[in-house]
Amino acid sequence: MKRSKKPGPDVMVMVVDDEPYICRFFERVLGDEGYRVVTTTSGRRALTLATEVQPDLVLLDIVMPDLDGVSTLRGLRTGGYQGPVIMVTGMGTMQTAREAMLLEAYQYITKPFDLAFVRSIIREVVRDFAGRRKEVACAL
Repeated sequence: MKRSKKPGPDVMVMVVDDEPYICRFFERVLGDEGYRVVTTTSGRRALTLATEVQPDLVLLDIVMPDLDGVSTLRGLRTGGYQGPVIMVTGMGTMQTAREAMLLEAYQYITKPFDLAFVRSIIREVVRDFAGRRKEVACAL
């Protein structure tokens, strides 16, 4: 488990991708933007890590050797994680995209991706879900 060193807004992003260079890439890019970032290369580890760090957002690869992204997403939802998940894949199918959306994935993007597009989606997610957290807090 690696964390970015630069402190930032109170937003924790968990990146799950079996390719270590993708994890390092997101760790650097998102860390430079001030997000707190935690990474793992294992879907199984992501399930445990999610309960430990309680991420605000998950970037989740679909094709992984130990536990695929859709199964990981299913496990996250079963474990109580209700936050946004952005599915990322280089080899997605329409069936996989459909399954991910049925499990309430926020977005489904394909590799290679446009970094500006990914950044804009992350900002959108953070904005949308920060508003929802405030609404819930006010209702309590």
